[in-house]
Amino acid sequence: MIYLTFCMVYNCLEIKSPSGNANVARYPNLHLYLFFAAIINTTIYFIFQHLFLIFFLTFSIMVGLSFFLHVRIYWEFRNLLHNSHRYPPEEVDTQRNSAGYIEHIQMVLWFFQLGVLFFLIGFGIWFVDQFGCTMLLPYYNALPFPLKGCTLHVVWHLNSGIAAHCLCQFL
Repeated sequence: MIYLTFCMVYNCLEIKSPSGNANVARYPNLHLYLFFAAIINTTIYFIFQHLFLIFFLTFSIMVGLSFFLHVRIYWEFRNLLHNSHRYPPEEVDTQRNSAGYIEHIQMVLWFFQLGVLFFLIGFGIWFVDQFGCTMLLPYYNALPFPLKGCTLHVVWHLNSGIAAHCLCQFL
């Protein structure tokens, strides 16, 4: 999840790079900075594995940054959608006023909302699992064979994965 968050930050920051030319990036060395940040983050995590707070803080900072960048892009798309009908047709690109374009923007916004919903549901499940794991452990072990020992942490990862997929579709 940590590395996925780094990738999401990269995608958000490079979304306005010129398309069609892979050699032209808005932030030419961003991939290197994020790669080294991921190495540092992993090193810190392995050194301080016994301190959950260190992992939680580093992960929360990256998720917060990713979320902030996604929200910023969401508002740009939302403003495009809500302002597309306010200008006279001769001042606006006709493609932006087409029904297909508006439907595309609506679908993009829907992916963002769905991604946030899955992440929030997953976070709630993670919170319950994190602070109630010892209480829930007998129930986890009482599950039938293929699910025996399966914790709510697995459900958190499924929800986060679906949320990440939706947010990638959003971008």
